[in-house]
Amino acid sequence: MLVGILVVLMLAPAAQAQSDERCFPETGFCISGRIRQFWEQNGGLSVFGFPISPQREEQIEGRPIQVQWFERNRLELHPENPPPYDVLIGRIGAERLALEGRDWFTFPKLNRPLAGCRFFPETGHNVCGSFLRRWREIGVELDGRPGLTERENLAFLGLPLSGEMQETSANGEVRLVQWFERGRIELHPQNPAPYDVQLGLLGREIQEASAALQASQAGGTAPAPETSAPPPPTATPTPTATPAPVARPAAPSIPSGVRIGAMARPGPPQNAHGRG
Repeated sequence: MLVGILVVLMLAPAAQAQSDERCFPETGFCISGRIRQFWEQNGGLSVFGFPISPQREEQIEGRPIQVQWFERNRLELHPENPPPYDVLIGRIGAERLALEGRDWFTFPKLNRPLAGCRFFPETGHNVCGSFLRRWREIGVELDGRPGLTERENLAFLGLPLSGEMQETSANGEVRLVQWFERGRIELHPQNPAPYDVQLGLLGREIQEASAALQASQAGGTAPAPETSAPPPPTATPTPTATPAPVARPAAPSIPSGVRIGAMARPGPPQNAHGRG
């Protein structure tokens, strides 16, 4: 009798861990624990896409971090932070640009507000129209209250790193995009609403580019991905982003909880549950 009870107690944690998993046959990966909670609470499949890796340790800014990759994002576990800041979205917009050899500090900047747009003096860019609507539609739930505050929007996509730009994808599609710290918003006017404004598949692009680089360094051939990693796209600023020569700021003013460039990630805002 006692032996049976001990066996049940030993198996209980494993059974609980399995029941906590949500698996996706489309990619063969599962999510669980805080990453699953964060994924489900902040948009799920329509925002993050499918998981494309297991949870694993990676070096992020020189630190070992538990991460999991999704089609559009990378989620990072930071147990040193109190919830909800113990799960953060990786800065894969900035990382993807760096992989392409593109310095976002050199992108043309308007450096003044445009009517009907949200101007970000921290980077000198406006977010307008469909891009602004989509930026405001998604965010990280921080205060448990209905609706999204601008701080919650910033926690998801971050600051704009570019104005609106025309880019040519790997399949030859010319599309209007705008880059942000943690993502890329794309216009697909051939699609009906709301699918005409989408988040780019940056998680998939970075993973495929990394696999190709590793295979090249090893002298082998990378596994054939679902979508080949695009080369650095041809980018043309839209007319609204009139170029203005601007020197690289030595220390831009950064809102609390937001990282820019290679600056260290600050801790969670002190006023963690307020608005405004």
